[in-house]
Formats: sequence, C-alpha cells, structure tokens
Amino acid sequence: MGKNQNKILSKIDTLIDSNYKVPEESKAVLEEINKGVNMKINILCDIEYLSYKFDKTIKKNKNSKESSLLFPFFSKIKKAHSMCDYIIFCQKDKKLYILLIELKKSDDKVTNQLDAGEDFAKFIIKTLNRVYKKGIKNTENIKTPIIRKIPIREYNIAQANKKTLARGKKKPVEIENGLCKFNAKNFILEDYL
Repeated sequence: MGKNQNKILSKIDTLIDSNYKVPEESKAVLEEINKGVNMKINILCDIEYLSYKFDKTIKKNKNSKESSLLFPFFSKIKKAHSMCDYIIFCQKDKKLYILLIELKKSDDKVTNQLDAGEDFAKFIIKTLNRVYKKGIKNTENIKTPIIRKIPIREYNIAQANKKTLARGKKKPVEIENGLCKFNAKNFILEDYL
C-alpha cells in the first residue's frame, strides 16, 4: 500500500495473515488453475485494494511438509472448509466494499463457496471492529460493508470476447438472485462498487 494508504485497508492488511494475501506483482490477475480449469482475468482498477486468496492450504512453517487448512478447528467435512477463490477489500466514498469472487469452468454451483466467503468476510469485519474499536472513528466504522458476490464462469469470458460494447458505453453490472453477473473480458473492479 502506498503513501496515501487507506486507514481501514491498512488495518485489514495488518489483521490478516500475509500468507493469504495475493502478492502485489500478481494481484492484477484473477487466476484459477486446477481440476481442468485454466482461467486468467485481468483486474483493471484505479483505486487501492487488497486481494486475498483463502481457498488454499498453507505450510505451517517454511521447512514443514505439513499444511494447515484455513479452518483447522473444523473436522474434515468438505463444506466446512469451502471458500470462494478471492476476497477483495476496497473503499470508495468512505464505504467499504468486499468483493467475493468464485471462478468456475462451467455451471457448477458457486453458492456454498460465496456464502462461506460472505460469512468469513463478516467475521473479519467484526474482528476488525473489536480489535481496533478505539482506532476507528465513527465516520470509518465499518460494521456494514457492502458485499458483492461475483461468480465468474469461463463461458462468460468467451462470450464477452465475442461481443464488444460500443466505445465509451458502459454496461451496468446486473444483479440477479444476489449474484453479480460477469460478462466481460476484464474484471473492472470499480464496476462492482
């Protein structure tokens, strides 16, 4: 984060383990490479944001072969460890936005992963408010962030590559059943704010 770093984003950055943060050099790309899926989408953005990838296991320490699940206190019930591919935090006009992103090859269900991401994001915000209670001014209180659930499917990207909008015309993001529709070649972050 730069000199003009946002106070709330800075506190989120301090709160969350850096092992889950998408490194600066690769944060401008949403990527899913596994189980026959090979998707890469560029993020276009003119504001500061933090990007995290929680749907992975991390090594307990650098020399260990053992890895730790995101929720080590849950048993190995599959749905208990579900998580969306990315959680992006950004702020615009003193409002905190949380973008939950799930990349899928086809029409596979995304609800479980996006709902788990929403629950986890709310937990992060509640923890942030509890930990930094005295440090957050009333104007910065973030008890009610704006959360967007965004499934991105491979076929939507292919369709977007075939269609191009007239230059200068912006198509608004459609929201249906609580999910933002993605039909573009690139992920324009500000479109979801």
